[in-house]
Amino acid sequence: ARPEGSDLLVYEFDHNHFFHCGVGENEGDGIQLIDQRAGENSREILIHHNTFDGDGVSTTGVGSLANKKSQQPIDPPGADAVKEKIWIYNNNFFALKRAAITGGYHTYIFNIIIKNSPVGIRHSGAEGWVANNLTHNTPPSREHQYQRWGQ
Repeated sequence: ARPEGSDLLVYEFDHNHFFHCGVGENEGDGIQLIDQRAGENSREILIHHNTFDGDGVSTTGVGSLANKKSQQPIDPPGADAVKEKIWIYNNNFFALKRAAITGGYHTYIFNIIIKNSPVGIRHSGAEGWVANNLTHNTPPSREHQYQRWGQ
């Protein structure tokens, strides 16, 4: 947890183009969020107005990993429980190999376009929500565990 009186760390990723993330034949994520066991209120992450074009090589557009791990499980992909608040909105995700987004406990995902990915959103948090997203050639996510906005 954040010590009393210390500032909240805010990380903002905006207006970027993530293309073919990885080196050579190695797969990679566009953005990989790794929980540092710092607690729910130590940082806030904003990811907006980006394009994630996996070109069939990148594993995940935005991946969440718990317990300082840096490797996502293959099946099911990602969605470990990062505790910090994560806002993912107004982004486009194309041709990712495993999933467009894997979330955490407090992940809020809205106004997203996902195309040609085997899993759209895999979200493990009970306190976040997913709303107003469009998919094409992407099956409904099998692992949805989220509250809809307004419930």
